[in-house]
Amino acid sequence: MSENEMSGSLAHWIRARIGAGAVENRADISTFVLYTVLTMTALVTAVFLALTTVLAEFELLPVSYATAIHLGSLKTLLIAASVTALLACLASMAIQEMLVTRAEHRRRKELDPLSGLLKRDAFLDFMHMTKVRGFLVLLDIDHFRIVNERYGRDAGDAVIAALAEDLRRTFRSPHIICRYGGEEFAVLFTGMDYDDCLLGIEEVRRSIGSRSIRVGTRAFSVTTSAGVADFREDRSPAVALKVADHALYLAKSLGRDRTVHESETEQLLAPSRRSDTVRRRKSGKNSRARAVKPSPAERHAGDALRPAQSSG
Repeated sequence: MSENEMSGSLAHWIRARIGAGAVENRADISTFVLYTVLTMTALVTAVFLALTTVLAEFELLPVSYATAIHLGSLKTLLIAASVTALLACLASMAIQEMLVTRAEHRRRKELDPLSGLLKRDAFLDFMHMTKVRGFLVLLDIDHFRIVNERYGRDAGDAVIAALAEDLRRTFRSPHIICRYGGEEFAVLFTGMDYDDCLLGIEEVRRSIGSRSIRVGTRAFSVTTSAGVADFREDRSPAVALKVADHALYLAKSLGRDRTVHESETEQLLAPSRRSDTVRRRKSGKNSRARAVKPSPAERHAGDALRPAQSSG
């Protein structure tokens, strides 16, 4: 077998071992290298002893059996140690390279390239695995579609990157942050009460709201809305997400630029439900005669993006 063929066979075996989960970290690398050295040394020694015994039976040894065993064992051990040390070195280098490659692949798979935060699937996996309870927050950029239409996609990307930066700076481990999709972010808070959670959310919302997002010579600022749900043992991740999304929807419906906890939804919805009932009764009487008018939210949607104050 040529040197290239041997290297190829070794690389194939190493990949198989890594693929099977035999190598995960530096400690596993050391164990793998030690296992390789001992296995190959034992194998070479066993082959030598068997061959020497056969030759001795047929009286083909040039020296006595004891002398052959003594000299041959020393030579075999020296050669085996040298060869296995070289192979172990090559194996270690190959394993480290493959571990780095796999870690980079995992990073690209789990992290969103624009925000640098976890992707949705990785976040959901963590939610299903964790036993820690706390609060789930869905945070959404208000009027993000208008940002893209008025200032361009680059402006939208700049807003997402800025909000991600504020989230990373404000919330560190053990809290988990992700870009949940588009202009929506999710944060799983653990180890804090709701008051501390709310303080953190409001700090982020104030920070992004006071930023001047610049695109060329133009500048603007944005607001955000948040919905909060309890993340507890008797509630699945899917239910928690649904509840948080409902709270976020209510925050948007009430004018945006605010945070709503799930416990506030019924209280906040009550006045609007009464208004809807009155509105439906009036609408039933003169729906044909009344001209359709845009809602306050629709009338002011175009004014939601505040031009940043010029410092010059």
